[in-house]
Amino acid sequence: LTMNKRADILGGVCIFLCLILFIQSLKLLSFSGIPNIQIHIINMLLHVGCFLSAFFLSKLGFFKLARWLLILTYISYLITAILLWKMNLNIQFYFLLGMFTSLYFFHQHETMQLWITLWIFCGLFIYFQNGVFVSGRAEDWQTGLITVNTWTLSISCFLLATWIRRQMDHNWQQMQLAEQKTRQLLQKVIPNHIASYLMSASHPNIDRCITEHSFISIIFIDFTRFTPYSRQTSDRNLVMFLHRIYSTFDTLAEQHHITKIKTNGDQYIAAVGLDNQSLSAYETSQRCCEFALAISRKFAIEADADIGIKMGIASGNAISGIIGQTKPTFDVWGNAMNLASRLESTATNREIQVCQQTMMYSMQSYNFCSGLALSLKGLGQVT
Repeated sequence: LTMNKRADILGGVCIFLCLILFIQSLKLLSFSGIPNIQIHIINMLLHVGCFLSAFFLSKLGFFKLARWLLILTYISYLITAILLWKMNLNIQFYFLLGMFTSLYFFHQHETMQLWITLWIFCGLFIYFQNGVFVSGRAEDWQTGLITVNTWTLSISCFLLATWIRRQMDHNWQQMQLAEQKTRQLLQKVIPNHIASYLMSASHPNIDRCITEHSFISIIFIDFTRFTPYSRQTSDRNLVMFLHRIYSTFDTLAEQHHITKIKTNGDQYIAAVGLDNQSLSAYETSQRCCEFALAISRKFAIEADADIGIKMGIASGNAISGIIGQTKPTFDVWGNAMNLASRLESTATNREIQVCQQTMMYSMQSYNFCSGLALSLKGLGQVT
């Protein structure tokens, strides 16, 4: 359970106990002949105040302080109630109830504090059940039988509470592993900041999942001579080829801190600057160029000789985010996205074609051919 969930449970227990004690106080007023009834009512109302204090502390975020105040107030009320009534009303059995309730108040790493609390509840039950109400008021065989039953019940409850706690810890660990796997899978599909927000938000707001980027570099990677190759091989072999090549691209993307956007058939799309907006324009452009060269070198080693590769890189502003409710997908939109797609489509085999802006920010580290003036669909004249 998370800290907020534990605080909600603790607050609910406090309100429930306040309600019970308040009803009991009203009920006592309807009886006549109860000795010292004013003391009983004052005792209840004082403890109601303490329970309310624990409730407000939990809502203010002071969970540990509220937890200990609740436990101590609960113990204090049971002890004072037993001593004030001076008769066996079986109030001591509420100590066993406290054992099971306290299981939800301690975190997984607070094992020692939980065990001490369980032993205190267990010891108080044994003391008041066996030491106060039995001694000197029953025959020897009755005393012995009550003592055996008391110890058996208390130890059984302690062992049962321990077993429940271990099951809770095991289930919590399984849930934590499942959440970790889900988070890792989600972070492979969408950027880290969006994945973290979606995992933490109970009702995600789509506006929080859309980000404007002042400068990113986008790369489109596509295969040449792919259509003739696809006709010569089976569909299964074609898919296995794409899986092997895209897995290699994914590995290189992780090594160069590149964010994979998506794959579209034989097209691989990635970007620099989506996860880390603190990168400068120089770092963004140069990292994307280095990734393109690494792809080119690796592809020459691993790919079939019948297939070639071409790439397009564009830099500029863009907007990214997830859209849709059923199977939402992450994507990037903007002029840089369109320009990178056009540069890839007009490139030739084994050519990495970049926009003028990418060249300007990367020319200190890489060599470029002379610029060509191209008329691109929807973009006009582009160098």
